[in-house]
Amino acid sequence: MRTFSIPPLGAHEVHVWSCNLPAEAEPVAALASLLSPDEQSRAARFRFDVHRRRFIAARGTARLLLGAYVMRDGASLRFEYEPLGKPRLSGGDVAFNVSHCDDRMLLAVRRGGDIGVDVERIRPIADAESIAGRYFTEEEAERIRSAAEPLRSHFFLRSWTRHEARGKFAGRGVVPVRELHTEVQVLDLATPGEHVAAVALDCGSFNAVFDATVQPPHYREGLTCHGFSLS
Repeated sequence: MRTFSIPPLGAHEVHVWSCNLPAEAEPVAALASLLSPDEQSRAARFRFDVHRRRFIAARGTARLLLGAYVMRDGASLRFEYEPLGKPRLSGGDVAFNVSHCDDRMLLAVRRGGDIGVDVERIRPIADAESIAGRYFTEEEAERIRSAAEPLRSHFFLRSWTRHEARGKFAGRGVVPVRELHTEVQVLDLATPGEHVAAVALDCGSFNAVFDATVQPPHYREGLTCHGFSLS
């Protein structure tokens, strides 16, 4: 299935891929063929077709792209899992992290270090203030408390993606601010208007260097890659 090229990944770069997960039967079936037996079993356990389709499309797209980085067929890739479930590609130095919300997916990739990414759909959050008080900085919590809807939920989800990306960098979920790794830097990512997203790495700064779009077989829409240099 890999008949497309991707931008080369330098030692001091991070690539963040963004796409809408395909919904049509043909691309989903092609992506399903890349999944491992365990992943296929997990897909079969979903009760609703929409959730099964999103799982297959997200796992298959990740395998497709990661296979292109290591020049292997996506179906041949093997993963190891940390105690709390963070996946790592077996062999080589390519690290990655995946997040998807509804049909929007992000895949962040780098060499020789950890990475975390998160994307959320902007939507009303009924208990935004109480969650912010437990997990966010006082400055973030106050900004959320003082805002009216819909800004309150927008501010909350912007902070949430930052904290989630930090937590995923460390192989965890969202953790209280006192447990944060202060050396981790977070970058807010440009996304379509209905989503917010962030990526976390252990570097001094991010500098945007390119945007590219590739069109794998069976995909109606292209996959967008945002490249950043790290310092």
